[in-house]
Amino acid sequence: MGENDLVKVLVTSLTNVAVDRILLGLLEYRYKDFYRIGSVKRIAKPIIRYTIHSGAGGSGISTSDDDMLKEIRSMLKTETDEKSRKLLELEIEDIDSGRYINRQKGLAASRVIGTTCASSTSSMLADMTFPIVFLDECSQITEPLSLLPLCKSRCERLVAVGDPLQLEPTLHSKPSQHVLDTGGLEKTLYVRLSKLGLQPVILKTQYRCHPRISALSNKLFYDNALNDGILPASRPPLISNLSPITLIESDIGSEQHDSFTGGFYNDGEANLIFSMIDILTRNGIKESQIGVICFYKAQAFKMATSFKEKKKKEKTFQKETAISDYDDYFGGAEETEEKKMDHQSNVTNNPNIPPALVTQKKQKKTLSSKDLLGDDDDEELNRLVEMEGGGEGDEEDQGKKDDMEGLKISTVDAFQGAERDIIIFSCTRTSTFAQGFLDNPQRLNVAITRAKNHFVIVGRSKLLSTNATWKTIIQSCQTGIIGSNLSKTKSF
Repeated sequence: MGENDLVKVLVTSLTNVAVDRILLGLLEYRYKDFYRIGSVKRIAKPIIRYTIHSGAGGSGISTSDDDMLKEIRSMLKTETDEKSRKLLELEIEDIDSGRYINRQKGLAASRVIGTTCASSTSSMLADMTFPIVFLDECSQITEPLSLLPLCKSRCERLVAVGDPLQLEPTLHSKPSQHVLDTGGLEKTLYVRLSKLGLQPVILKTQYRCHPRISALSNKLFYDNALNDGILPASRPPLISNLSPITLIESDIGSEQHDSFTGGFYNDGEANLIFSMIDILTRNGIKESQIGVICFYKAQAFKMATSFKEKKKKEKTFQKETAISDYDDYFGGAEETEEKKMDHQSNVTNNPNIPPALVTQKKQKKTLSSKDLLGDDDDEELNRLVEMEGGGEGDEEDQGKKDDMEGLKISTVDAFQGAERDIIIFSCTRTSTFAQGFLDNPQRLNVAITRAKNHFVIVGRSKLLSTNATWKTIIQSCQTGIIGSNLSKTKSF
């Protein structure tokens, strides 16, 4: 930053995901002199302890302690990831102990502040000046929204980062062709600055995708102008028999029209993808490494809802199993010493029973060999089954997003700015190719380039091959894996 080492920087973008990715990157480099302003529900969990909480909806108004506690406790009720739960609990401790106030006091002195464009008008930033502003996803933000952080920050130097070959701004009402021709809301600040003669600096080296994945997007969208900053060895196969680009033949189910959204869904294809996820997780892949991208909102909604219900049922089953195993060992019947030793070994090594619960009840058992579960014990068992799990992890590594979030299922638009080791792409359609939608270059480009190690397409090759772009994609794929066979054999 030159001779002024105390210059303040504002990091901003359209989405919370994009802002968080930059700040998570700072954490990976052990840089912690930053604060994040936003709603706690929309911020990546590892960044929560660097957050000044503001109201939802981009209000930018600091949230009261009582409101924060209520919101975080509500999140705890539905959060299943153990490390995320721990971070939420630590945040509650900070608020209760008064340590959270130190963040608010330190905001003015912080070098870097991260917030979305909508929240950049926060009253908490009213008296601050940011000579440097980083505007990420600039090619996806409407021009008026891009101007908000620039005007509020008293910006002197703007670094606008974007890719006009990826998604354009999303407008809820389509403007007339006349407005489009003259450059209305769909014309971004990035495009305007380019046309005014500011020559963009082209970043030609990509560091995310396996070279075979990047080669596909490079050929289709970038006229082979990009280079790879990583070797194939840096993105090794995470599961045998799965190539970097793979097509799974979707021969289960058929497309259904959703009258509410006007889009399409395919329950059979959704179930096939869930079978694939089961295979991956049984082979050591974490859910946090997997992303499912759907072209249709109806498909994304149905899959996300089904997966949430599936996780709830699994959690209930694990809780009931833990209670059953608990009763097997801590029951009131007299046992021989040999049987007690066998049961103790089984219970101690049983993953369904929280270790803390085993230790606690062993201590109680020394006082009374016929001690039965009372009401208080039932409550404690419920709490421990809900809470006990993986270790807290190294606090220095909390910025590593992969270990902190679960499976992500969303549309292409919602996935922009995100990445996963394995991307499963649900095509959904089975009877008619949606010309101009399934082959939309911006959406296809975003979908393909979210994958680091594997890009897995689930669709009907015969239908997709009727389109020239998709024919090129399929020619790059490993083929021959039939969905119905995969569901039966439980392997790729």
